[in-house]
Amino acid sequence: MDSSEKEKLITDYARNMFLQLEEAGVSLSVNEKTQLLKPYLKMPDSYEVITNKLLQDTMRFKEEHDKKVASIEEPFEPLEFYQLPVAYRGLTLNEQDIDLLNIVGASTPEELITVAKTLTNIPTDLTNVTYENLEETKQLLFKEYQNKLIPKNEYFANPNLKLLVKKEFLFNSGILEDEEKELIDNIIKESKNHKEMVEKLQAVFSPDKINQMLKIMRERTPIEKSGIKSSSYEAYVNLYEQLPKFNSLTLDDQFKYGSIVLQDGTQVYHHFEKGLKFAEEHHMQVRGNSLISYMGCPDYIYEAEPSEEMHDIAYQELDNYIKGIFSLLARPEYEGRVRSIDIFNELLNRTGPDYTFRREAPQDVPPSKLDDYKSGWYKHLDLDDICKLIATNKELLGNQKIDFMYNEVFLEDPKKMAAFHQIMSKIKEFEQKNNVQIINTLGIQLHTDSNITKEELINMFTEMAKYGYPIEITEFDMTMSLEDTMGLTEDQINKIRQRKINEILQTIYSLKDQVQIKGFTIWSLTDKHNFEVSLANEERIPNGEDPIETLHGGYFTEEMTPRGEQVRLSYEHPEEQIALEEEHAKKLVYQQQKDNQGFASIALIAIVTGAILGLLLALAILNIK
Repeated sequence: MDSSEKEKLITDYARNMFLQLEEAGVSLSVNEKTQLLKPYLKMPDSYEVITNKLLQDTMRFKEEHDKKVASIEEPFEPLEFYQLPVAYRGLTLNEQDIDLLNIVGASTPEELITVAKTLTNIPTDLTNVTYENLEETKQLLFKEYQNKLIPKNEYFANPNLKLLVKKEFLFNSGILEDEEKELIDNIIKESKNHKEMVEKLQAVFSPDKINQMLKIMRERTPIEKSGIKSSSYEAYVNLYEQLPKFNSLTLDDQFKYGSIVLQDGTQVYHHFEKGLKFAEEHHMQVRGNSLISYMGCPDYIYEAEPSEEMHDIAYQELDNYIKGIFSLLARPEYEGRVRSIDIFNELLNRTGPDYTFRREAPQDVPPSKLDDYKSGWYKHLDLDDICKLIATNKELLGNQKIDFMYNEVFLEDPKKMAAFHQIMSKIKEFEQKNNVQIINTLGIQLHTDSNITKEELINMFTEMAKYGYPIEITEFDMTMSLEDTMGLTEDQINKIRQRKINEILQTIYSLKDQVQIKGFTIWSLTDKHNFEVSLANEERIPNGEDPIETLHGGYFTEEMTPRGEQVRLSYEHPEEQIALEEEHAKKLVYQQQKDNQGFASIALIAIVTGAILGLLLALAILNIK
């Protein structure tokens, strides 16, 4: 048979497998079926060999599925993140989160009017607010804010949308004449990058006018942060009520170079200061994430070829930025507000098999791999340069007691841990040689999935603890691997997920006497807020693939209520536990179709089993003529 006929027959056979699984209580989504089928369509073996393998794999899948369902109902002792013996219980918020929380948290008409004036995404003159219409006005303002944002998936399909909206914002600001708008429009269209755009503007406008324009364009953040548009007003009310559980706030983006330094080199702190104010109002100290990030490098520096001249330019640019930030934090009004700064963030590339210091990572990689290998500042500056910048500017902080942290990711992989030890040895060598302390704390992001094991966690924390520094979990979220979610209902996935998170928390708790873990920070609020969903869609959408909506990676439910407490309630009332599926003890018996004309007549036969949980499957054998 030709390949197309073979593919059709395999697909038909697989459909029958899926049908029988559904009749046995295992429901698969279209995406899950596609993922399961894909490897078999690529196999070079004969039709008979492939379908026999598909049969055996299907039966193993059903058996593993039943084991997972049974494990869901086994009681466990729940542990919540705020029960960990750590000094800092952290939450991560971006500016859009903060804006929405400020809206829902306004308790008087005057507060709401004040909040409205800070919403740079929706300039509005809110005046007619009374106690009688306060709640209604808050909800309308919340929805108006969301409606002004461009959906992230639309941006992935057309990245030019961001600049177009910022330009519209500038043109509506009232600072430009019509002929100036036309001139700027042409400059934007003809410029290859921001540096070229600024240079062309400088040839026409005064420095003050350019700075004014750049500030206005920076004010607007038109692209939706992950999960913002699809979140409800009630969800942010629930999140607002969770805030007292946290005493540490990680500001996502507002602290980075790209959010502070304008294209003409001047620095603006409006967005960062809004985060500082929010933290103060809610009795939280701030973590700055991150001072030096490989993704925070301006395009013109990254795109340039390494040279002595570019080294000096990059060094001076980074030096100016650090001086500005440290001088800001040294002001009396900000004393004690920032407790920790990630001075290093992901010095090593993200994925293996060869973990490399970013300066040494190859740059001629496909665009989808840029997040993995992009060097940023490290294309022109080595580790000693960065350490020197930190050491020489440290004194600007005066008496501020701020932890300097090296924040890394995926150190549960022993190969990356080995690379981490090499980087740490270089940092320690600089410290000893120059008689200066560069880092005070080690951070592990702990963006992980449900495959991580207790042994991997223990080994990771034990290895990190060898340096004697306190350790913080800085960006925790856990996605569910495909094999752990396939064929399960949302309720079942959430229960398995919570059990795994509980295992992680219990492991961290068990190390309290061996490892000094002083902080635990949640990163992704809900499944839709999870950054890995955005990373996946950033690749899928331009390639014409349908976007995904979830990897089950958020800490809270979609309504931003604690998942763990909901699971805990189900175990406090065993009589109300969800019963195992009625078809749970059935076995699959597959019969061959005569004359090898594909497969039909695939019968599902119920059997009674005497195992403890009634979960053992009797295997059936397909006899192929």
